[in-house]
Amino acid sequence: MLPIFFSLSGRTARKPFLFRMLLVWLVFYAASMLVFMIAWGGPRSVGMSNTQAEWVGYAATAIAALSCWAAFVLVAKRIQDLGFSGLHALWLFGLCAATLLASAAAPVLSLGLAALVSLTFLALLFLPGTQGENTYGPPQG
Repeated sequence: MLPIFFSLSGRTARKPFLFRMLLVWLVFYAASMLVFMIAWGGPRSVGMSNTQAEWVGYAATAIAALSCWAAFVLVAKRIQDLGFSGLHALWLFGLCAATLLASAAAPVLSLGLAALVSLTFLALLFLPGTQGENTYGPPQG
Protein backbone atom coordinates (compact mmCIF):
# COMPACT_ATOMS: atom_id res chain seq x y z
CA MET A 1 0.00 0.00 0.00
CA LEU A 2 2.83 2.44 0.69
CA PRO A 3 4.12 2.43 -2.92
CA ILE A 4 0.75 3.88 -3.90
CA PHE A 5 1.58 6.99 -1.88
CA PHE A 6 5.36 7.23 -2.23
CA SER A 7 6.43 5.77 -5.61
CA LEU A 8 6.20 7.95 -8.70
CA SER A 9 5.80 5.01 -11.09
CA GLY A 10 2.42 4.05 -12.49
CA ARG A 11 -0.94 5.72 -12.89
CA THR A 12 -3.92 6.62 -10.73
CA ALA A 13 -7.50 6.72 -12.02
CA ARG A 14 -10.01 9.39 -11.00
CA LYS A 15 -11.92 7.67 -8.20
CA PRO A 16 -8.87 6.22 -6.41
CA PHE A 17 -7.20 9.63 -6.80
CA LEU A 18 -10.10 11.33 -5.03
CA PHE A 19 -10.26 8.90 -2.11
CA ARG A 20 -6.49 8.71 -1.65
CA MET A 21 -6.18 12.48 -1.80
CA LEU A 22 -8.91 12.84 0.84
CA LEU A 23 -6.99 10.42 3.06
CA VAL A 24 -3.75 12.34 2.57
CA TRP A 25 -5.47 15.65 3.35
CA LEU A 26 -7.07 14.17 6.47
CA VAL A 27 -3.70 12.94 7.77
CA PHE A 28 -2.05 16.26 6.89
CA TYR A 29 -4.68 18.36 8.65
CA ALA A 30 -4.75 16.10 11.72
CA ALA A 31 -0.96 16.37 12.07
CA SER A 32 -1.05 20.12 11.41
CA MET A 33 -3.80 20.69 13.97
CA LEU A 34 -1.80 18.81 16.61
CA VAL A 35 1.24 21.01 15.94
CA PHE A 36 -0.89 24.18 16.08
CA MET A 37 -2.62 23.11 19.30
CA ILE A 38 0.75 22.55 20.97
CA ALA A 39 2.29 25.73 19.53
CA TRP A 40 -0.60 28.08 20.36
CA GLY A 41 -2.08 26.55 23.47
CA GLY A 42 1.11 25.25 25.01
CA PRO A 43 1.87 21.66 25.97
CA ARG A 44 -0.38 21.80 29.01
CA SER A 45 -3.41 22.49 26.79
CA VAL A 46 -3.09 18.96 25.39
CA GLY A 47 -1.99 17.35 28.66
CA MET A 48 1.72 16.92 27.83
CA SER A 49 5.02 17.88 29.33
CA ASN A 50 7.32 20.15 27.34
CA THR A 51 9.52 17.22 26.27
CA GLN A 52 6.56 15.12 25.16
CA ALA A 53 5.09 18.03 23.24
CA GLU A 54 8.41 18.65 21.53
CA TRP A 55 8.63 15.04 20.28
CA VAL A 56 4.99 14.95 19.26
CA GLY A 57 5.57 18.19 17.38
CA TYR A 58 8.54 16.69 15.54
CA ALA A 59 6.55 13.56 14.68
CA ALA A 60 3.51 15.55 13.52
CA THR A 61 5.73 17.79 11.38
CA ALA A 62 7.33 14.71 9.78
CA ILE A 63 3.88 13.25 9.13
CA ALA A 64 2.75 16.52 7.54
CA ALA A 65 5.86 16.57 5.32
CA LEU A 66 5.26 12.95 4.26
CA SER A 67 1.65 13.87 3.50
CA CYS A 68 2.84 16.65 1.19
CA TRP A 69 5.07 14.17 -0.65
CA ALA A 70 2.20 11.67 -0.88
CA ALA A 71 -0.07 14.38 -2.35
CA PHE A 72 2.63 15.27 -4.89
CA VAL A 73 2.97 11.58 -5.87
CA LEU A 74 -0.79 11.18 -6.28
CA VAL A 75 -1.03 14.29 -8.47
CA ALA A 76 1.95 13.11 -10.55
CA LYS A 77 0.36 9.67 -11.03
CA ARG A 78 -2.96 11.24 -12.00
CA ILE A 79 -1.20 13.43 -14.56
CA GLN A 80 0.57 10.31 -15.87
CA ASP A 81 -2.84 8.65 -16.22
CA LEU A 82 -3.72 11.49 -18.58
CA GLY A 83 -0.63 10.64 -20.65
CA PHE A 84 1.59 13.55 -19.55
CA SER A 85 4.80 13.57 -17.54
CA GLY A 86 4.29 13.55 -13.78
CA LEU A 87 6.83 16.37 -13.58
CA HIS A 88 3.97 18.72 -14.46
CA ALA A 89 2.92 18.28 -10.83
CA LEU A 90 5.86 20.53 -9.94
CA TRP A 91 4.26 23.61 -11.50
CA LEU A 92 0.99 22.85 -9.72
CA PHE A 93 2.72 22.68 -6.36
CA GLY A 94 4.67 25.80 -7.32
CA LEU A 95 1.33 27.56 -7.86
CA CYS A 96 0.19 26.39 -4.43
CA ALA A 97 3.35 27.86 -2.86
CA ALA A 98 2.92 31.10 -4.85
CA THR A 99 -0.67 31.34 -3.63
CA LEU A 100 0.46 31.13 -0.02
CA LEU A 101 3.27 33.63 -0.53
CA ALA A 102 1.05 36.11 -2.39
CA SER A 103 -1.81 35.94 0.13
CA ALA A 104 -0.47 38.76 2.32
CA ALA A 105 1.21 40.94 -0.31
CA ALA A 106 -1.24 40.66 -3.20
CA PRO A 107 -4.64 39.27 -2.17
CA VAL A 108 -6.18 39.61 -5.64
CA LEU A 109 -3.29 37.71 -7.21
CA SER A 110 -3.61 35.11 -4.48
CA LEU A 111 -7.31 34.61 -5.26
CA GLY A 112 -6.55 34.23 -8.95
CA LEU A 113 -3.83 31.66 -8.26
CA ALA A 114 -6.10 29.78 -5.85
CA ALA A 115 -8.81 29.66 -8.52
CA LEU A 116 -6.30 28.30 -11.05
CA VAL A 117 -5.11 25.61 -8.62
CA SER A 118 -8.71 24.67 -7.79
CA LEU A 119 -9.65 24.40 -11.48
CA THR A 120 -6.59 22.23 -12.11
CA PHE A 121 -7.55 19.86 -9.29
CA LEU A 122 -11.11 19.70 -10.65
CA ALA A 123 -9.71 18.88 -14.07
CA LEU A 124 -7.67 16.06 -12.53
CA LEU A 125 -10.86 14.73 -10.94
CA PHE A 126 -13.02 14.86 -14.06
CA LEU A 127 -10.79 14.32 -17.10
CA PRO A 128 -10.70 10.64 -18.09
CA GLY A 129 -7.34 8.91 -18.28
CA THR A 130 -5.95 7.50 -21.49
CA GLN A 131 -7.59 4.27 -22.62
CA GLY A 132 -5.41 1.19 -22.39
CA GLU A 133 -1.72 1.18 -21.64
CA ASN A 134 0.28 4.38 -22.02
CA THR A 135 3.93 5.29 -21.44
CA TYR A 136 3.41 5.09 -17.67
CA GLY A 137 1.86 1.63 -17.56
CA PRO A 138 -1.50 -0.10 -17.73
CA PRO A 139 -4.65 1.57 -16.43
CA GLN A 140 -5.37 1.09 -12.76
CA GLY A 141 -8.16 -1.25 -11.73
